[in-house]
Amino acid sequence: MGSTLRVGTCSWKYPSWNGLVYSKAAGIDYLSEYAARYDTVEVDQWFWALPEPAAAAQYASVTPDSFRFTVKLPNMLSLTHFYPKKGEPAPRPNPQFLSAPLFQDVVARLESLSPKIGMLMLQFEYLKKQKMASQEEFLRHLGRFFDTIPRSLPIAVEPRNPRWIDQRYFEFLAERGLSHVFLQGYYMPSIFETWQRFGGLVRDSMMRDMKDRSLTIYLNINNHFEGSAPLTIERLRERGLFDGV
Repeated sequence: MGSTLRVGTCSWKYPSWNGLVYSKAAGIDYLSEYAARYDTVEVDQWFWALPEPAAAAQYASVTPDSFRFTVKLPNMLSLTHFYPKKGEPAPRPNPQFLSAPLFQDVVARLESLSPKIGMLMLQFEYLKKQKMASQEEFLRHLGRFFDTIPRSLPIAVEPRNPRWIDQRYFEFLAERGLSHVFLQGYYMPSIFETWQRFGGLVRDSMMRDMKDRSLTIYLNINNHFEGSAPLTIERLRERGLFDGV
């Protein structure tokens, strides 16, 4: 059984995509028209606030059964400390950091969307030593969290400390059935380099080798090399990057 590749964008409501994705720049249901062209999308709006059940239900209602969402969990879960306000001597600890009750509340708010959620993503900022002393401490916090929460939906972890992306980290994920968010940029190691080191693959065949591993791969495009994410997706298709996956 081969792998499944889903290709989409990071968010979708961009009037400038008129003619590329949308029939008009305004007065349409953007997500409904988007879902007629792509089979996945990243929802990043709830990274900054708790999900609204009404919005989750609306997203579920206008997309086909085969469509999948990758959802960023609220950063209230992943921030170790609040961002300091002007005049504060030091950032204040966040009491909701990796809170199991908060996570359960988020999942409950997403209930109507759950059948179409392909992945929940737990994104961390770059953690300085003042916030997290070491990778060991980071994994200890994660371990307690994942040993406590119900696991009804797939979860992926996105650390932004390059030196923490090592064998120990991937063994931790494997032991708990978690996924990794491969992030290109933000001073992180190349996704090809990471795959080569920890996937036993070579750079030039990364996508082709993935197809034989029975994986579900979510590729979220968010860049401006061609002027917009849809144009970048089309350029990659033309180059045959998605062939056979």
